[in-house]
Amino acid sequence: QRQTVIVDTGSGVTAFPCEECNNCGESYHTDSYFKESRSSTFDKLTCGECMKGTCQSLTSTCHIGMSYQEGSSWSAYEVKDTAYLGGYHHRPLSMADLMNDDDMAGINPQHGLSYSFDLDFGCQTHITGLFRTQLANGIMGMSNVFTSVWKQIHDQGIIDTPTFSLCFSRKPSASRDGSEAGTITLGGTYTNIHSTPLVYAQNIKKAGFYAIKLRKMYLLEGGALSVSDPSVRNNKDLLHQLDVDESTLNSHNVIVDSGTTDTYLNKAMMQPFHELWKELTGKEYSNSPLSLREDQILKLPTLLFQIYPSTNEPTDDNTDNDNLPHTNNGPNSAEDFDDNHPTDVLIAMPPIHYLEFDSDTEKYVPRIYLEETGGSVLGANFMQNHDVVFDIPNYRIGFAESSCDYNLMVYGIPSSHEDPFKKIGYRSYSCGTSCQVLLGFVTSVLIAGLGFAVYKYIKRNRIGYSSAATQNNMNTTTQLREIDEDLAMPEFT
Repeated sequence: QRQTVIVDTGSGVTAFPCEECNNCGESYHTDSYFKESRSSTFDKLTCGECMKGTCQSLTSTCHIGMSYQEGSSWSAYEVKDTAYLGGYHHRPLSMADLMNDDDMAGINPQHGLSYSFDLDFGCQTHITGLFRTQLANGIMGMSNVFTSVWKQIHDQGIIDTPTFSLCFSRKPSASRDGSEAGTITLGGTYTNIHSTPLVYAQNIKKAGFYAIKLRKMYLLEGGALSVSDPSVRNNKDLLHQLDVDESTLNSHNVIVDSGTTDTYLNKAMMQPFHELWKELTGKEYSNSPLSLREDQILKLPTLLFQIYPSTNEPTDDNTDNDNLPHTNNGPNSAEDFDDNHPTDVLIAMPPIHYLEFDSDTEKYVPRIYLEETGGSVLGANFMQNHDVVFDIPNYRIGFAESSCDYNLMVYGIPSSHEDPFKKIGYRSYSCGTSCQVLLGFVTSVLIAGLGFAVYKYIKRNRIGYSSAATQNNMNTTTQLREIDEDLAMPEFT
């Protein structure tokens, strides 16, 4: 029974509707409710077995609930069942497929069943808001907590190294049946899809959220698609540093959150950002829809983020892994920009990433918001067209520019889609809250189309998590991200 899920590095719980869920959006979702009565391996956890939930004595079940500021919420009971990340998208993969298909050996996107594991997840019985009307069935938690999917897979020996990477692209269209939108790698990363060498930033959080430390931010006058673009490396007079000190840049932490569509910066950056934007463009910055020609888009500034590098040496398990380098160099490093900090990580966010095209209105909406009262959130549009590696044991986050081409990863042949780093004026179509995408899923020895499909673009600001009853009173919470007792940081409450 395939279930589609949002890939979320900002939470650690996986959940989707089960057959007891009433009015839970089955007509909107890509797949039917999970029918636990049809599964011989389904196991409803009792109070003594709760991993994440809180015991409900009347039913002797483990309850999990979550609320969101825009009105969405869900309730679930905790269960276990056998799952695999891979296989066909339209039907389950059987052992007969493995026995009869000569192409199952080695790297192949169809043999996910060989990597099945016991998944602890929430069987949703009640959902509201966007969880009802989105295409994805549910959510897949990938933060650094013990209930995250990558952690469960590692603990059961499916992957050797507790590392994963996300590489998001954005295609011109999406369908209910699924659209390629990048790759996921479990157990390492594949460099054959990288356009620049992999460099690592320090992950300053030991558990929960993944957080980086910013040193500087710039606006590049005239724009550029990549940090390796000659206009970035050879025209430093076009590079304008944002007049914001480090303490303000990093106020209340800066997290990398794949479950948040857009990028949200601390409101203390608003005035200097607006002033510099107007100086370079002659226009006021706002999040209002804009009518723009492609040549006008190319002239908008590119944001550059200069990030503290990782100083951690890889552990013995990773020392011989060529995909996990020790030092930072190349276009994604600051070696050409900052002589005092040459190994800093440099990430470009071009207009085609922070502008979202609405095909209904034929207008573009800037998706960088400068209104946060707490920490900043670098969302999926910041991550876009980068292979972002979450190296858990070494407390670092890697970045390499990439087309995120799943076809190239699996078969060594580029897909027919345009590489956004090669095409000028690539149009990013709006996905909003209703865009369904399927991503390739990869383990250290497996490249797989998803058994879980993966939903990426969703604009949802999460604020409340409760392992007991779902919290309805969120009036005192000022930050927009989810608060999990395992993830919570004081400055986010």
